[in-house]
Amino acid sequence: MKCFDDGTPYVASGGTGGGMGGGNMGGGNMGGGNMNACQTCTASNCATQLTSCQSEPTSEDCQENRTCANVGSNMSCAAANSLACYCGTRSAAACLAMGGNGACADVIASTSGCDEEDAEADVAACVTDRFLDIAYGLGDAYQLVACQRRNCSNQCALTR
Repeated sequence: MKCFDDGTPYVASGGTGGGMGGGNMGGGNMGGGNMNACQTCTASNCATQLTSCQSEPTSEDCQENRTCANVGSNMSCAAANSLACYCGTRSAAACLAMGGNGACADVIASTSGCDEEDAEADVAACVTDRFLDIAYGLGDAYQLVACQRRNCSNQCALTR
């Protein structure tokens, strides 16, 4: 069974999906030593995910998600779990059914490639599928966060 990095079961509603890797996303507002430790650990332990995030055609969307999630900062929406960046204050069930209100919900929706003209529930289902799909920058970004969570949780201020 595939799960989000917080252990929430992933149930495909159609489309493609893949395992979400945890790791340091390295956002733009991280400070000093913590950022350097996070970057160093990520480069050493999540090189595959980092390279994927920096490669075309998904690099721009991946970087936009990395900046929004701001992994390594005490203010990262992904500190406790990556799904919080999308879901915000909504329960996982409500979020996956209706869409999120998290700090990065708009970035996640816009970089998912999902048609925003569809009903809100259809976009939420599409985002859920693509959140784990490395064919999209969104999936690349959160694969990296998952790798960081597994391998660099202390350095990147992520809860395991």
